Amino acid sequence: MTDKSITINDKQGFQGWAPFDRIFRIVCAILFHPRTFYERLLQRSGYTYPIIFLFLCSTLHSICATMCTNREKAVLGALYFMNAFFMPFITAFLAYLATLILCRHVFSYQTVLSITAYANATLLLAWIPGISWVTGIWTYGLIGLGMAKVGPITASMAFRIILITAGCLFLLIQFALFAGRQG
Repeated sequence: MTDKSITINDKQGFQGWAPFDRIFRIVCAILFHPRTFYERLLQRSGYTYPIIFLFLCSTLHSICATMCTNREKAVLGALYFMNAFFMPFITAFLAYLATLILCRHVFSYQTVLSITAYANATLLLAWIPGISWVTGIWTYGLIGLGMAKVGPITASMAFRIILITAGCLFLLIQFALFAGRQG
């Protein structure tokens, strides 16, 4: 499995389990060395590897989160997975719209989705009861850092993009809750 979007020179890990070794190294790079990881992320990395990475993180997250529930494990597992897998697409879309408003033609949707998908490595810790709010903030921080490192924007511009994205996501959720009560 060759990933053209990143190069990690770390040879430590699960020797002989190449796919798991690669995923483990990517997770460690994102969580512990995000500046270096995002500096190496190419602007046009493609959709395939970030989406596969997001799928694997979402799957592991939903399995671990489901183990912490007492009933309706199948339903909750499916909901955990759908939330973990599809919310980054919505977040990336809103962040992309914010970039179109604040800094036109700097990022493609593909780049924003790649940054967002890799930032969701925090899902691997989000299933632990009581810390999901911390990992949510960490995810947005990683998205902002990724935008500042991958694109030619300042950290303050990335922070504004993240604020707009989080605000729009909050309004979208409030609208969905309001619409659910009316129906």
